[in-house]
Amino acid sequence: MSPFPVSSPLMEPHAPHTVVVVSHTHWDREWYHPLGVMRQRLANIVDQLLDDPDGLPFLLDGQAIVLDDYRQIRPERAVDLHAALRDGWLEAGPWYVLADMLIPSAEALVRNLLEGTRTVRDFGGEPPAVLYSPDAFGHSIAGPALAAGFGIGVAVVWRGHSSSRGTVTTWVHRSGACVLLYHLPPDGYEVGSSLPADTQEAALRWRRMRDDVLGQNLLGVALLPNGADHHARQRERTAAMNALAGAAEPHRVVSDTLDGFARRLLAAAQDVTLSRVDGELRDSTGWTWSLQGTFATRAHQKRENAQVERLLVRDVEPWAGLAWFTRQWQQCTLRTAWKTLLATHPHDTLCGCSIDQVALAADVRWADARAQATAIRADALRVLVDADPVAQRDLDTRWHPTLVVRNPAARPRGGAVALQLVGAPIADPVGPGSASRFGARVAPSPTPPTWSGEQCVQVMQRPRQFDRVESPLHYPQNAVVRVTDVMAWIEPLPGYAVLSVPLSELAGVVQPVPVHERVRASDAELTGPYWCLTASHDGVTARHAATGAMLDPIGWLESTTDAGDSYTPSLRGLPVRAAWTDRRLQAGGPIRAEWLLATSLDRPRDLIASAVEPASRERVTRDVVTVTATASLALHAGADRIDVCIRGENPAGDHRLRWILPLPGTLHTNAVVADAAFGPVLRAANLRDAREWPAEQRLPTAPLHRWIWLTGDEFGLGIISDGLAEYELLPGGHIAITLLRAVGELSRRDLPERPSHAGWPAATPAAQSRGPFEGRFALVALPTDHDAALSLLESTADDVLLPVNGETWRGIATPLTPFAGLTLQGDGLTFSAAKRSDDGAWLVLRCVNQCAAVVCGVWHLPHAAAEVRRSRLDESPGMALTGTGTCVEFEAQPYEIVTLLVR
Repeated sequence: MSPFPVSSPLMEPHAPHTVVVVSHTHWDREWYHPLGVMRQRLANIVDQLLDDPDGLPFLLDGQAIVLDDYRQIRPERAVDLHAALRDGWLEAGPWYVLADMLIPSAEALVRNLLEGTRTVRDFGGEPPAVLYSPDAFGHSIAGPALAAGFGIGVAVVWRGHSSSRGTVTTWVHRSGACVLLYHLPPDGYEVGSSLPADTQEAALRWRRMRDDVLGQNLLGVALLPNGADHHARQRERTAAMNALAGAAEPHRVVSDTLDGFARRLLAAAQDVTLSRVDGELRDSTGWTWSLQGTFATRAHQKRENAQVERLLVRDVEPWAGLAWFTRQWQQCTLRTAWKTLLATHPHDTLCGCSIDQVALAADVRWADARAQATAIRADALRVLVDADPVAQRDLDTRWHPTLVVRNPAARPRGGAVALQLVGAPIADPVGPGSASRFGARVAPSPTPPTWSGEQCVQVMQRPRQFDRVESPLHYPQNAVVRVTDVMAWIEPLPGYAVLSVPLSELAGVVQPVPVHERVRASDAELTGPYWCLTASHDGVTARHAATGAMLDPIGWLESTTDAGDSYTPSLRGLPVRAAWTDRRLQAGGPIRAEWLLATSLDRPRDLIASAVEPASRERVTRDVVTVTATASLALHAGADRIDVCIRGENPAGDHRLRWILPLPGTLHTNAVVADAAFGPVLRAANLRDAREWPAEQRLPTAPLHRWIWLTGDEFGLGIISDGLAEYELLPGGHIAITLLRAVGELSRRDLPERPSHAGWPAATPAAQSRGPFEGRFALVALPTDHDAALSLLESTADDVLLPVNGETWRGIATPLTPFAGLTLQGDGLTFSAAKRSDDGAWLVLRCVNQCAAVVCGVWHLPHAAAEVRRSRLDESPGMALTGTGTCVEFEAQPYEIVTLLVR
């Protein structure tokens, strides 16, 4: 629980305070200029600090990536930078990047703090013990847990927090973790920029900013940030400090580091009662812009980020960590993959409110991080099953293609799985003379499958593609192969287990689908043991067998003119609705049953004038284009869900396209339970007037991680998404998920929803999101019991987003070793991470207790542990656990985030 008691009268505003001046630069690494430009300017600022120190401290924002950036452009000054950080007058961190705090996953935020701390220490410094987030567009429910997990006692925020609770409060996580929350004034981190050195001007400036700086502060310690966006150290800083000290009397003015401010604040908070703040911080109405309209800007990038994060956290780090734990595999490139991904997480980049050149660079980083992660996973899996690529390549005359099936979740799973079977290879060598030596490549004559058990699989497609077998001591062996994508039924695999079987012995793994689990399809029905979908001229109706839930599983598409910018939507006119038609049968069962539906709607190609025009008025245009889309509805054998995949092509600008899903009338539509960092958050419908503050209207949309959940008296409904990041609970009892927002300007000054520019204006034609779009979803009927519903929703999200899957390794000559894996046991516990510790000495295992009760959990390891210790999120070893061996038992307190170190 909070060490700071709750609720006390506020200190008299003008009682003597200590005003702590922290000089800084707020560094948007890329925004209205690309990285290349901003890095040059950073170098000049740091050069000035190192060349002409004035004896006072300076904060290089709260992020460490600026140190990497400076060293890259000024490698000859690395020693000077190291000395400044070592001596403590120059600060950076604790973050690696000042990230958006609502879109990244919990584990991505943890990696951000781990990497930031590690980078600052690599440069000889120590990061400030402050969760410093001066400009993020709101803050995650996990904030206090992140702070406590890194031994941080103070958080400093600006946007998203209400002023009604006072300048200093206690921010509490549902686990009991807490942090002292310091709220910046309405002018934020630049309230004290360019302080005057003249005494009269200093007195005038102090009178103007005094009440904002002192705030409603019970502790008598106030923060005065002295800096602004991309500003160098101010002129005549020492004289300005002296002038302010005289003007502010009887208040005491001191210059200090950010860490020094935190120590002063914590000391003043001892035995003082503070008001309490719970949950996420997303509404700063009346204080400063909340800027909650960015969750769907460049929506495809949010989806890509979520997928690459998930790949690293759930399908790469665990395999690499287990390869070290069981085989002592030394993998050193995961850090680079994470740094590549984290470089896309600054809020201007990830939120999409930057110039197109920045967005293009982010696309390259996501592709690079994905490529790195995929390569690390491939290497780790080969280590785990003893498939040395050199040894296998030397035995190429004995190759027998082998199916490798992996379960990227910490619980046993099987049933319907997707397998990729490779057959009929045709050698297609590379190099001078290869064509004459080997002759022209010709397609092979039709042959029966090269695997057994074909009667037990459902063939989905059979494309041809290139396949290469690679080794560090050989050139790749290239071939054209027939890839057969099939659905099959297999017995459950343990968590994080790997199963391998030669294709010739596939019949020993794939099995006929149990009759009671089969699905089937006709033109009129998709049926299975859990759901029945019926089509008529009125649309599609889905009925759930166990709960009796009746719903429309496909809804419709809706397009609305959007005259806004990358920060804020400005919706105009009535929406255009497009119903789904042209239903076609795609798969008939017994493992996958699927319909494909289509729709289209017409829109102007461009509708809104450029931001340089006097007003954001509509253009007169007759150039009409057609937005097209398809929707797949599918059932899978043994799966209690409906899968929905929407794909389309958007040639139109200046509109918002959403999938609208009507909700059954028995569901509660006054609140949504939404997945968030380290656990769900309850978001009640906000009934306050959206226009109560003229400076910015409150938006009804909200961030979407993996799922949202609506409760009901008879059943609940879960909606799972694979990365699209914005939803809205509509007043009419519908859910809207944004597929794309097409806008062509970084910032507009004349929006009625947010008058004035939110950023430096620039045209952003790529943010019109022309081209393909996609979103994958699943619908889950949930029981009314809270814990049972959450458990089902979490496990189904894993099945949708991280399915068991198998791929063929063509270049295998010897039997592969089965890998038993890693399994988490405990009702209400959800897997969070399995990785090698940053110091290389431990296997880190983390889970979250999602229940309000104590839960006893067990990690089942692939081999015995000699030592197990509890840890914080920062991976510092803590209390030793008495039990070792292959079963590690632990106790999780209500809502606790439990991190164990194992070796």
